[in-house]
Amino acid sequence: MSRLGSHEGSHEGSHEGSHEGSHEGSHEGASASANSHARSPASPLLSQSLVKTRDAITNFWDVGKQLTPPDLSDGLKYLEQLTKGYRAQTLKASLRGVVKVEPGMIGAGQKNPKLGTATIHMAGKPLMSVERPSLAYFRKDLNWVRAYADLRTDRLGEIHIQLSDIMSFFGAVGMLDSGRRRNTLMLLSAVQDVAVHAETMVKYYCRASRPIDLAMEVQPMIQTPTHSAYPSGHSTEAFAIATVLHRLATQTDVRSTIGQKPAPMPFRVAHRIAVNRTVAGVHFPIDSAAGATMGCFIGEALAAMALCENSKKDGQVKSVTVGDFKAPRVPAGQTPDFLLNSFKLPSGRTFAPVAAPDILREQWRKAAAEWPEQASS
Repeated sequence: MSRLGSHEGSHEGSHEGSHEGSHEGSHEGASASANSHARSPASPLLSQSLVKTRDAITNFWDVGKQLTPPDLSDGLKYLEQLTKGYRAQTLKASLRGVVKVEPGMIGAGQKNPKLGTATIHMAGKPLMSVERPSLAYFRKDLNWVRAYADLRTDRLGEIHIQLSDIMSFFGAVGMLDSGRRRNTLMLLSAVQDVAVHAETMVKYYCRASRPIDLAMEVQPMIQTPTHSAYPSGHSTEAFAIATVLHRLATQTDVRSTIGQKPAPMPFRVAHRIAVNRTVAGVHFPIDSAAGATMGCFIGEALAAMALCENSKKDGQVKSVTVGDFKAPRVPAGQTPDFLLNSFKLPSGRTFAPVAAPDILREQWRKAAAEWPEQASS
């Protein structure tokens, strides 16, 4: 999951790579599929053999006699002809253009950037804004970083694998594979890619220190990433994946799900992945709370876009409620652990996106078709 491998030992989220490099992805397209032939991998010997065969059987040929080329005017039919890797790459590229992150604004006419804030736009419309907590808030959150350190030995294996791969943990609860659920896996990989794209710029505008910057005693068990702690990239990606996976499997939106006890399995997986970053000593709980909110919003926005055209027929919502994430007020002497307790998505305005790119709608349709028994139960 990651073009950068373990990404400074941290991933931050697969992150960069996302995306399993994307595991489906980008470069499976280039190296494995695009360069291989009907049965054999590319090699100088095979190329030489193909040259000799052509020379032996072709002779002189009349270039005036030509075949009728395939019709590539239909975008969806064109996508069907692509290798799995390149199709995934095209899906991701189309969705990156849907997401834009800008600094939050203050002042008359909202023209001046506000330090420590960011606004995520989807399909040209504001989806949510994020504001970095105060330094005093992060200092209080150190209590949880200290407490969670007791779990490091128990979580060591998970934490290291999740440096570069979180999708396998969702695959364990959703039977994600290259056969039965290949379209779901491709869609979720693209969802993760969108989350990485958004989180990277939110981090840039929010710029928060890591736990080790506040106390040497933290002594993280993995290398601390150099980029902003706030929001957590692992949490953003994990909850975006959980939101879409849960929607595909149950046709249930995230707002009617968050707060359930026990939470549906995809969200329990996302929660565990997010908490592991605090266990490792590289994130505060508030980083993961912000990332979880972002991930849920991103996942729901993508679902709303993909289902907009068929909303009446499928009984799906064609809009999603969005809001702003700010660190909640903490009663004196207390430090809440947002992810051990059920968190609520902020209430706010309605996001009614324009229709999604054709490739997203088609990929969603194919992915949903892989969950007929769950969707109908």
